Amino acid sequence: QKREICKIKEKELNLSNVILTQKYNIEKLTVTNILNEKEHWLAILGDQGKIKKFCGPKWPQLKNILSL
Repeated sequence: QKREICKIKEKELNLSNVILTQKYNIEKLTVTNILNEKEHWLAILGDQGKIKKFCGPKWPQLKNILSL
């Protein structure tokens, strides 16, 4: 749902956080925290969305170099 909230907010920039809180039945602060970390949530692929905790690589540049 966090990824979905970020996508909705990107599509409709003038959509208020209050509307999102009502739609998802969560607190306003929760929506604000999710949107502050939107890069993190949008980086998660669709099938990874079911994972409770997403931990990216500790050194993403090293991962990219090793995968060449």
